[in-house]
Amino acid sequence: MPELDLTAEAPVPEPPLDPLFKPPPVPLSNPFNIDEKREGTRGDLARGLLWLLTFVVGGVLVFVGLGRLEGTVITQSIFPSLIALAGTALGFYFGSQSGKNAEPLPVSNGSSAGAAGPDGDGK
Repeated sequence: MPELDLTAEAPVPEPPLDPLFKPPPVPLSNPFNIDEKREGTRGDLARGLLWLLTFVVGGVLVFVGLGRLEGTVITQSIFPSLIALAGTALGFYFGSQSGKNAEPLPVSNGSSAGAAGPDGDGK
């Protein structure tokens, strides 16, 4: 009985070529861009903070209107911190947006020619 050799690879038969066959197009995708992802996340956070602020203010107004909450406690404790949080986050978001559109500042070469001193006289 002949010995079976499993180390040899059998040739893979190629399918017959059809002249009308065209391979499916390969879908192209854009490379990952961290800046787009970061801006999307910042936008989501800004929208979330605005919705939080809207719901809290609306809910407090409803409860104060129904007489279930005292307005002074809420306005002194919750509103200032929530407004500060939303204002800081939104300011950071829109500040980073405007920083991208600004022209870069000229780079100084270290010389003091033409630089004004404290008196404005260039010395």
